[in-house]
Amino acid sequence: MEKEIRECEKELKNLEKELINYILDNLNDFFDVTKKYNLDISKILNDIEECKNDIFN
Repeated sequence: MEKEIRECEKELKNLEKELINYILDNLNDFFDVTKKYNLDISKILNDIEECKNDIFN
């Protein structure tokens, strides 16, 4: 049982690392696109926040 728990913890750590890398990769893409097209990041973030509020409220 203890061995299984350690294996699960190890797998969880690996998944966390994968998730962080995925987020960072996509964030880099996001900033590349905003720079390429000279987009206003604050406007984009505000739009995202408004959409989130519309969905969850």
